[in-house]
Amino acid sequence: MSVYSIKHSSKKPFLEETREDFEDSLESYVGGAFTFSQESLKRFFVDHGEKGLAEGGEKKGTLIFTGTLGALRCSAQFAAYGAGRASVRQLAQTLAREMSEKGVHVVHTIANGGIADADGEDQKTGKKMSADAVGETYLWLHNQKPCLWTHELGVGDGDGIALQGADAGMIKALPNVATELMSRDKLDDDVDDADDAEEDMENVTVSESTKD
Repeated sequence: MSVYSIKHSSKKPFLEETREDFEDSLESYVGGAFTFSQESLKRFFVDHGEKGLAEGGEKKGTLIFTGTLGALRCSAQFAAYGAGRASVRQLAQTLAREMSEKGVHVVHTIANGGIADADGEDQKTGKKMSADAVGETYLWLHNQKPCLWTHELGVGDGDGIALQGADAGMIKALPNVATELMSRDKLDDDVDDADDAEEDMENVTVSESTKD
């Protein structure tokens, strides 16, 4: 199991942010996710072979990206942060589609709230997540069988889950946001449907723009 979970935060008024600042933020977080993913996948295939599931191959491993609500929506002055978080979420989706048939389980989590190493009163009362609890959840994801894989999972303390619920109207309109349990084939079908819908929308837009 490989887990990409690094702190990434960048807040600055947009007109004060330079292109260099913006690109540096993307390079460190998105570029880091790219390199981490490639090296993790190479190790999975070296250790477990490259035979796909349809050929009788075994599950190779689990690649997990710890994301935040910034991957779904973003506040003012968080341009670089939002762009980076959303980019890694999309990276996780394309890797899931490409690598699932090869036996790699790819997961993107939406972590809403702080994660502390020690278990204290805040963890007992649901005000903060504990690192142990997150680790147990990730092990649960890792132990899932190919017949049913979770692709995206929201995790949070009691307050964090409540905040996600407050955004339910917006979240419902977005694909792959709520907890998803699906077979590999279902994941491919859903992505194909989304691609078809996007293509249809592009056709509609073109026809409207050329109407006159």
